[in-house]
Order: sequence, then structure tokens, then C-alpha cells
Amino acid sequence: MPVFEIYDSRNPRRIKVELPRITVGRMADNQLYIDERQASRKHCEIYLDNGRYYLRDLCSRNGTLLNQDKVEKAELLFDGDEIGIGGSTIRFWSDLEKIDPKTARLPLYDLDKLKKTEEKQARKTKGK
Repeated sequence: MPVFEIYDSRNPRRIKVELPRITVGRMADNQLYIDERQASRKHCEIYLDNGRYYLRDLCSRNGTLLNQDKVEKAELLFDGDEIGIGGSTIRFWSDLEKIDPKTARLPLYDLDKLKKTEEKQARKTKGK
């Protein structure tokens, strides 16, 4: 199950996800929500195909980077790859055991539990 390290305007964190398709964007209905003004509502997706994970830009306004290169087509992901969206970075790991022990210790969240918390925060923000 893949793990994503997210570095955006919120606290850095790790999220493990057990889905074959993961959308990333600035709206809370994405599996990976990022607090990034330059992100589209549905910015990019990560999907599983024949046991390998791929990254695809979803026609976002500002584009998606993979290891500093613009994503033009579906790109195969490898452990430690960095996905850039605006000023935010998401590091990909195919499994928790693959994480480089030299990387920062970050809190690890399960997507199901985190999603409920983020939905509550989004409702509070809309109410202000």
C-alpha cells in the first residue's frame, strides 16, 4: 500500500492509501487533499496498473512536476519520487517499508481516518 509524504502549507505528514486510484487536489473530496492555492480542484491522479503506480496530470491549470520535470503523459513512479504542485511537494513510496530511514520522521495517518478529520475542517472553514 503506497505512502505519501505531503509538504504543503499545513504540517508535513505521511498518508497511507489502499486505493487503486488516488486523486490529488485542493478540494477535500480528493483522496489526497493539499493546501495549495496553485493546485486545481482535481489536479492529478496516481493509479495502479499491473502492480505499478503511475502519475497523470488531469489537465491542471499550473501543471504537475515529477522530479522537477513537467508531466506530459502518464509517468511510472518509483520510491522517493517527488511530485510538485505549485509550492507543495508530495513524495511517493510504494510501501511503508520502502521509506528511506534518513528522511524526517513524520506523523503517519490512515486515509480513512484522516478523510473524516479533513471533512470536518473543510466544513468549519466554509462556515467562517
